[in-house]
Amino acid sequence: MSVSQFRVTCDTYKNNIFCGFSLLQQKQEFVDMTFAAEGHFVKVHQSLVALCSPYIKEMLKSLPGQHPVIILNNVSYEILCFILEYIYTGEVEIPSHKLDIFIKAANSLNLSGIDKLEKKSI
Repeated sequence: MSVSQFRVTCDTYKNNIFCGFSLLQQKQEFVDMTFAAEGHFVKVHQSLVALCSPYIKEMLKSLPGQHPVIILNNVSYEILCFILEYIYTGEVEIPSHKLDIFIKAANSLNLSGIDKLEKKSI
């Protein structure tokens, strides 16, 4: 006797997750890590950042404590904001004159997907 199975899907699931994480970060809810750049502190979610950056994931594994602070000496606050927008939404709009700086910073953090970066003018 065969058991019938049903697939339950949500067409907007991925979008809801991206928007949900972004909203949580904006409201600083359930954040458990901080990035520091140029005297600015931005609270983020370790799990999401670790998924997007194997480099940061390995760093987090070696850091004791429940709310690590990672200081980014060679990344401007503006570029950090671009990076976080990319992490939280999967896309970011960057002025053309900042693109190379963004790519360099994202590569230094081993950010997933940057090697397949699609440059589109808007």
